[in-house]
Amino acid sequence: MSEVGKSPQVRVFIVDDHEVVRVGIAGALAAEPDLHLVGEAATVAEAAAAIAQLAPDVAVLDERIHDESGVALARHLGRTSPATRCILYTGFEAPITAAAAQEAGAYGCLFKSAPLGELFDAIRIVAGGETLWKTDRRHPSTPASADRLATLTAGERRVLALLAEAKTNGEIAEDLGLAEQTVKNLVSSMMAKAGFTSRSDAAVYMVRVQEPASLPLSPSRRRAKARTGSGDGAGAGAGGRGEA
Repeated sequence: MSEVGKSPQVRVFIVDDHEVVRVGIAGALAAEPDLHLVGEAATVAEAAAAIAQLAPDVAVLDERIHDESGVALARHLGRTSPATRCILYTGFEAPITAAAAQEAGAYGCLFKSAPLGELFDAIRIVAGGETLWKTDRRHPSTPASADRLATLTAGERRVLALLAEAKTNGEIAEDLGLAEQTVKNLVSSMMAKAGFTSRSDAAVYMVRVQEPASLPLSPSRRRAKARTGSGDGAGAGAGGRGEA
């Protein structure tokens, strides 16, 4: 097939201190033929060094990176890597976020509660030289954080909690004592009700936006809690294993 007239891929770099977010975004981004992930980082220092070397078209920056600021990183990249356009990816609604990001030279700011499809559209917009600011209000198509899971049944919530731990349908079925087809049905209904576009989308949302206390502990986390006396011992992984 001829490459004449084919648009070049947008080269993307992700900066987030939560591995499940990076892996979740990367997994979903791999399905976008016009976007290409060139790297990722968990700290400001790693990001600054890698972006200077790789020169991506767009960098998606977590607003809070450990104890450091994504806004400050955007300002630094504006000086050291001016060809890279930055998007602040925020879980906070304070208007100062957008104002600070604009002052730092970022090209856009987007809520983490938005579906990953909106993030990918934002990357395309910013790569084209336009700006995008969606922190003054939530996008009409995106349910508010407090309401997004309100319609889920107890079974759907348990499935979501396990999905956010990177469990497959088979593992969820074994953990809950259900048939795998029942789990598939619960996953499908849960994603439709909550507006998730993929398992990765759900996992990213759960780690970065939703309060953990709002969901029941999964059986594996209850066992860990019984052993350690704390419900925080179970790690979370990305939910993108290619299942529906």
